[in-house]
Amino acid sequence: MRQIMYKYLTSAENRRRVISVSDRSENKNAFTHVHRTFIYVVSKELESVEELPAPVFFITKHTNTKTRVEKFFFRVKGIFYVLRDNRYLLVHFCHSLRVDVVPKAAVLIPSYSSF
Repeated sequence: MRQIMYKYLTSAENRRRVISVSDRSENKNAFTHVHRTFIYVVSKELESVEELPAPVFFITKHTNTKTRVEKFFFRVKGIFYVLRDNRYLLVHFCHSLRVDVVPKAAVLIPSYSSF
């Protein structure tokens, strides 16, 4: 069984766009929840391009050896330029990925029953 939820939110007033995809699936051994989020915010218009800092990465992984629950989180934040009408737009972005893998045996434990 597989469930996919997709959200696409745009705010012209705040100059923000959020795209979110959530995927829940199960196989014979485990439940898997994968959540991806992409956020873009236009901050200002510029006449010329400047040097940008390198993107920043955050990665965490947690494994509970007793219940065999695995959690993985990845996030990258940075800045890029978009060319529009001979002007540059400075866009801040944040991409994140979260993966939770819960064995079916661990679902019987009350703390994981809401999965």
